[in-house]
Amino acid sequence: MFKPIIGAGPASSYRDQAFIQKMRTAMKDWKTGYVETPQKYGTKLKVKQYIKTKGKYPFVTRIRKSAKGRKILFVADFSGSVEPFQEQYKKALVSALEVLDSIGVKTALFGFGGEPGPKFFFKIKKFEDPKWTLNHASKVAALQGSGLTPTAEAYMGLENYIKMHRPDMVVTLTDGEPNREEATKQMIKRLRRYTKMVAFGIGDPTNVHLMEHKLKALGYDKTFAVSTSQMSKLPKKLVDLMAPT
Repeated sequence: MFKPIIGAGPASSYRDQAFIQKMRTAMKDWKTGYVETPQKYGTKLKVKQYIKTKGKYPFVTRIRKSAKGRKILFVADFSGSVEPFQEQYKKALVSALEVLDSIGVKTALFGFGGEPGPKFFFKIKKFEDPKWTLNHASKVAALQGSGLTPTAEAYMGLENYIKMHRPDMVVTLTDGEPNREEATKQMIKRLRRYTKMVAFGIGDPTNVHLMEHKLKALGYDKTFAVSTSQMSKLPKKLVDLMAPT
């Protein structure tokens, strides 16, 4: 069902250095493996915390938040409706997957659209591929928004793969307008038995709030949407969406 992308594009055009740096900064807790949270009581007194909170929260507790070994499966919607925003989609995917790979997250990337025809399902990287490479990025660069939005069918096709690998989460990049809305809702509900289902979208400033509403209505665990004029906010929002809990 899921076929490889034959073509290749200029991967370097989609390595957004500003995006990568912002995402790395937002993921500093993932890289250290823990985050410190202020507490009223505890066993570890921290002078800086005492001064900062004027004695209200002088203790800190370390919560493990390591990303190494986590598994995240991306599903990318490259249907015709996302064609106006495909450049931003490609930058987000290429940059985010590079950063995740660099801190030890195991990734996979599947999707639909991307080539001429009403329905085309593609695979760019599987969990079985050990590292995210320039070849994978060049395949993303070759994608072009086209065709319908068979989100439900894509989830059906991935169900056994998800059951086998049990990723920590499935991140869907979409505009929230599947061809079969009810079937998509049912598949999201079904896949939530095996993994966490989250989604985000990139759209026009005039419809971003509607997009976010549509994504929430589909039943994902967490969602957000940003407009093309808010791309600087995307790295932090994406990290918050995927952060280990």
